[in-house]
Amino acid sequence: MWDWAGFIPIEVAKMNPSLEVWDIDISKTMIKLARRNAEREGVAS
Repeated sequence: MWDWAGFIPIEVAKMNPSLEVWDIDISKTMIKLARRNAEREGVAS
């Protein structure tokens, strides 16, 4: 299941692995979901 949290930064990180990509959100829940999605896509640090 994909929930779109962090979609753009994750895609940028996948296309540019040498970059350090940051994302912000006011919602702690969305941050947790984006982190989970980044881990699933192999771009979490």
